[in-house]
Amino acid sequence: MKIFLDAGHGGNDPGATGFNRIEKNDVLDLTLKVGHHISKSGVTVGLTRSSDIFIPVDNRPLAANSYNADYFVSIHRNAGGGTGAETWIHSNNVAPDRKLAQSIQKELAVFYKNRGIKVGYPGQPTGNFAINRLSNMPSCLVEVGFMDTESDNIIFGEKIEEIAIGLARGICNAAGVPFYLNGNSAPSPTPTPPTNGGENTLYQVGQHVSFSSCYKSSTDPVSKHLIPSAGYDNGVITKIYHGTNNPYLINNGLCFVNNGDIRGLYSGSQPPTAPTKKTVTVKPGQWNIRADATTNAKIVQVVRGGSVLEYNGIKNGWYSIPNTGFISGSAVL
Repeated sequence: MKIFLDAGHGGNDPGATGFNRIEKNDVLDLTLKVGHHISKSGVTVGLTRSSDIFIPVDNRPLAANSYNADYFVSIHRNAGGGTGAETWIHSNNVAPDRKLAQSIQKELAVFYKNRGIKVGYPGQPTGNFAINRLSNMPSCLVEVGFMDTESDNIIFGEKIEEIAIGLARGICNAAGVPFYLNGNSAPSPTPTPPTNGGENTLYQVGQHVSFSSCYKSSTDPVSKHLIPSAGYDNGVITKIYHGTNNPYLINNGLCFVNNGDIRGLYSGSQPPTAPTKKTVTVKPGQWNIRADATTNAKIVQVVRGGSVLEYNGIKNGWYSIPNTGFISGSAVL
């Protein structure tokens, strides 16, 4: 089974914007997470892009065709003053496309107002998005909330990990593939919306757990991903943050972990000691990391307010971010 995912827009095409968010960044974050969760179920995943690059729209379904994908899903966010999630399929409205869209909408309805399945193209019922018109396999284009509606953005920001899990589960269900949240457990059922507005955490403070991935921030979905290694693949849960993307704080600052990345209770030796590190927190807004400690240097990455960055030195008032570049001291708290 091969699934091909497309993160809409990219590069010089930002997509929609709203409330200091940019669609091309949001959908890339979400698509990478969806691909990660699908792959844990033993499914091969292909991507049109894994970084901030521009790809002509017609080339995206052609890439899915060349990949010989069994299913193709393009992930976007909406705009225009509405609220909720919707999924677009080809105007032919064939059963495999509708089954895929229905499975995805069922998952998104846990978080958003269900705007249903749409056919064709906005305002053109017999027209079609290139994603659906040029692909050879069941396909759909998903709109995950509205960029210009604050409540939809709050949901996206706080629940991106759960939304990614839902999309991954919906795609796997449509494809007839069991969805394994942790890669080796029983298939994971669709959750019901929490009644108290809190995080559906599965573990408790004081438990020693092992995990496959961890992050430098509890709230920022694009915080630096830490590759599991000695000292970063297990630890004790010391705090739980409700309503965040990565709710578990490990070892009082080692890293943050989400439900889907915990393998289970740890059965090895004592938890590692958190390494000594120096960090700064990015001010609200969006800020550039540059190749050198000057505003004339090339922009190599854009980070958002609240991101926690590790640094290994300061040059002319700029913080040196390992393996990345430099961020101005005026951009951090």
